[in-house]
Amino acid sequence: MAYIAVILASVALLAQLASPSAVNVRPAVFSDNVDPFCPYPSPVTTYYPNTEDCHQFFECYEGRKYTLVCNDNLLWNQEKLECDYPQNVNCNRSDNVCENERDGTYLANPDDCSSFFECVDHKAIGAKCSPGTVWNQAVLNCDFPSNVNCASNSK
Repeated sequence: MAYIAVILASVALLAQLASPSAVNVRPAVFSDNVDPFCPYPSPVTTYYPNTEDCHQFFECYEGRKYTLVCNDNLLWNQEKLECDYPQNVNCNRSDNVCENERDGTYLANPDDCSSFFECVDHKAIGAKCSPGTVWNQAVLNCDFPSNVNCASNSK
């Protein structure tokens, strides 16, 4: 438990150094149970928007999901991976591409070749491919751009 507290403190400090808006995050709430939503085992920290509340987002580390809340009327910006001003965030959740999809369905983001959606409980969870790769819908994985025909502009 102390190990997690040290990690969270380190992540918070790094976030403060990287972005002034990251200072505006409330402490995490987490569960001791491994969450099937989060990659495990994985030493990589991932972030996902809360599709029900634009002020919240999830941080996943080692299979555990932490709920974080942006302060001061800021909203989670999935593209920048930070809390941001509302005018810089698309918080319109009504364009849900997963509304009629089964859990575990992966869909290309039509606006950004380097990202994709995973459908969880009929909600679209956005994710980014690693730098230098783009989403390949044919193999349901990130891939080299030379293997993918993507019509949108990668951001």
